[in-house]
Amino acid sequence: WPRNKHSHRRLLQKDLVALICRKLKPSGTFTLATDVKDYATWVLGHLQNREDMKNLRGDSEISQTLPDLIPTVFEQKWKKLGRHCWYLRFQKI
Repeated sequence: WPRNKHSHRRLLQKDLVALICRKLKPSGTFTLATDVKDYATWVLGHLQNREDMKNLRGDSEISQTLPDLIPTVFEQKWKKLGRHCWYLRFQKI
């Protein structure tokens, strides 16, 4: 849901991000794959501000690759159309 007026339909909201972070066991990982850069940036902002989560990329950027992630059919379709995918991976510390 890339448009702001549709943002309430996004799965990840502040409360769900907080719940995921609380429920993850130590060393558990959270991975986000999306085709909407602004959405990935929004999630990144919420995760990097948490003291209990660590960006496994070691920086504060979103990535266009995640080598060990098996691409979905939708991801393959988007890439064939020339669209980008954005990835985050955080670990509970």
